[in-house]
Amino acid sequence: NLGFMNQIGGFPQKFLSEDLTLGYFVRLHGVKIYLLKNLENADTPTSIESMFNQYRTWFYALLFYPNYIKEALHNPKFERWKVILWGLKYYIRGLLWFGLSIAWLLIFIIPFLLEKPGLFVFSFISFFIYAPLSFIFIFFTLGKDFDIRIDILPILISSVTYLTHSIGPWIATYDLIKSKILKTNIYKHKTERR
Repeated sequence: NLGFMNQIGGFPQKFLSEDLTLGYFVRLHGVKIYLLKNLENADTPTSIESMFNQYRTWFYALLFYPNYIKEALHNPKFERWKVILWGLKYYIRGLLWFGLSIAWLLIFIIPFLLEKPGLFVFSFISFFIYAPLSFIFIFFTLGKDFDIRIDILPILISSVTYLTHSIGPWIATYDLIKSKILKTNIYKHKTERR
């Protein structure tokens, strides 16, 4: 309602990704946000390029967390410790996403550099067991009806997904650096809906 929106400082349309910012401000105000599980898979990329663009667009929201923190600190209705603690928590999540693919690649590169073929084989087998099992776990955690005929493809390509998961964030970071150097605005790519 409009009264509540005014209390949290209005709809944060001055930010590139307003939805994540709005969620942050709503939670700082003490209101819980509940997921609608039936709508959780609304944004489904239909190609590899669109998947990277979607991750790129989502990562813009995480890149600008310092700006959200700064904005929230000006709102007297928000507790300062929550503004900083929660803002840092989500900013760190973004950093983890940025480094995820690098971390996965390192489990293969380090044994190779150490000339430990046994460790390389162990890393390889562990990863290719972990990746599909974690995807299956995510399906059940989300309460999604699991149908092997429909859901087999995400499970089969789960290892590739983990290894490429940070590409969108890397592109988003490049966009940000380029925009700062050239003093231009970031173009926000539209994500697909299926």
